[in-house]
Amino acid sequence: PTIAVIDGANNLVAGNDNWSEGGSATALATAFAKAGAFAFAANSKDAAVLDSLKIDPASPALDYALYLKGIINFNDEAGMFDFLIKQDLADRDQKAAKESFESFKELVTRFPESKYSEDARLRMAYMVNTLARSELGVARYYYKRGAYVAALNRVQTAIQDYQGTPAIKDALQLLADCYDKLGLIQLRDDTLRIKQLNFPEQPVATSSRPWWKFW
Repeated sequence: PTIAVIDGANNLVAGNDNWSEGGSATALATAFAKAGAFAFAANSKDAAVLDSLKIDPASPALDYALYLKGIINFNDEAGMFDFLIKQDLADRDQKAAKESFESFKELVTRFPESKYSEDARLRMAYMVNTLARSELGVARYYYKRGAYVAALNRVQTAIQDYQGTPAIKDALQLLADCYDKLGLIQLRDDTLRIKQLNFPEQPVATSSRPWWKFW
């Protein structure tokens, strides 16, 4: 995408051809943040759009633009230094992951034959389980603090929204634990039976199709 920074008098401050020449680095960084974009490097003729991606819907490059937007948020979520701190992505705020997922979803829905769609599908499959584990992490937080009703609500949301992900097995166990703490013995036993049916020692395939797996 082409990015230009304009001042209040409608004068060009910097553009793709002069990132390192037009104005101070601090002023440009602030302008980029407000525009939802950043330059890749000094003297680079490239820029990436974060939140304010605006592109002609008829553009032949729309599939790439959606892919680029998804990749930027995906990389933001993954974090450059996670390998150093060993942080589970599910323990982090999932705003970037959700935005990335929506960009990839639009890409594979509108352009299923795009050369970028297969990679987008793989990234979506990865992210959806991360989102499920994040929701489950919130439920565990409430459970450990004795807020069993709040935990119950969050784990039910995870089960409803992320059916078919590996995190559901643990979600069902936590749901049963919540019922147990609330004295709802019949619901606890029913949940444990459902868990046993869906996750026996040898997992069985299911023909049901969760909402997120539309490809």
